[in-house]
Amino acid sequence: MKRRIVHIISSLSGGGRERRMSQLVSSMRDSVEYETHVIVFSDKNDYLADYPSELIHVVDKNVGKLQFVKNLRQKLSTIKPDIVHLWSGINTVVLSVLKSKRRQRFRLILGYLADGNPIKSFSNKLMSKIAYHRADAVVSNSRAGLIAKNAPMAKSYVIYNGFDFERLGANPFNENSLRKELGLEDKCVVTMVARFDRAKNWDMFITVAEKFVSVEDVIFLAVGDGPLIEEYKSKATSNVVFAGRRNDVENILKITHVSLLFSNSAVHAEGVSNSIMESMAAGVPVIATRGGGTTEIISDSENGFIVEPNDVVSATRLCRELVDNPAKRNEMGDKAVSEIKSRFLLSKMTADYVALYDKLI
Repeated sequence: MKRRIVHIISSLSGGGRERRMSQLVSSMRDSVEYETHVIVFSDKNDYLADYPSELIHVVDKNVGKLQFVKNLRQKLSTIKPDIVHLWSGINTVVLSVLKSKRRQRFRLILGYLADGNPIKSFSNKLMSKIAYHRADAVVSNSRAGLIAKNAPMAKSYVIYNGFDFERLGANPFNENSLRKELGLEDKCVVTMVARFDRAKNWDMFITVAEKFVSVEDVIFLAVGDGPLIEEYKSKATSNVVFAGRRNDVENILKITHVSLLFSNSAVHAEGVSNSIMESMAAGVPVIATRGGGTTEIISDSENGFIVEPNDVVSATRLCRELVDNPAKRNEMGDKAVSEIKSRFLLSKMTADYVALYDKLI
């Protein structure tokens, strides 16, 4: 009889955490040892549309807190899991799962430590302490995340994000058509893929772009959406193109020469960024700000560059160095691909999670 795993996550659309969990679930679909269920709080499904519908359970969170908790615990009772893998750090969810664990005796994995931000409020620190004590394992996609969240190292694990190289060839495209669509012509493209919110330092991106405004063959491409996009459209110089949210990021990276990821260190530290990982997998050298788990994937001056937060001068200099030196871009891009293939494959991520499940059971 197969063991049952239940993944609990708030959404199946949007960010890196949702993609990571969905990749893991899909990779384990044909497992002879585990039957994998997903409990989600929204019926929007961008990542697991082809997954068996009977293994995806929607528990509506908009029915009032008490009813939501009751419905969630009832769903767990019906599935009778051997392992609950919690990806959403919502306090009511954590409490509900902890109470269900006491009755049903499943193994609990806290897997929502996905950034390098410390826990600040007293209530969240208390909740984390309780959850850590009751959990059987704590997982982050970076060592920086475990340290920042003060996780108990004796039962904590780093399992890095995994990249599936088949994604790079999944959607054939015409480069000239894509360039024409985005207004990039035959220029050297410097891209940043990120959400437009305070966690990302789009001011730094815009300022670096300004330094190139007189360089006719270089254009800056901003990929992403979010609440602050209109603000930055109003700030940007003429050499910045806003692409909005895209479903073809892999193809955009194929026409990108330099990738940037600038984080707002005042409010956010990355775990291991999917944007960085995807750029490196595509052979695009990355310039990123120091913080969180970024140094766990980028070896400075080897497979990418790391600059200090808000260091526009260094970022501009390094960007110019890569723009002007195709041989340097290719050398650094090749090393970036090798790094992903050696440490960040989807198959390795899946194997590491399966090994943890086996260990807990």
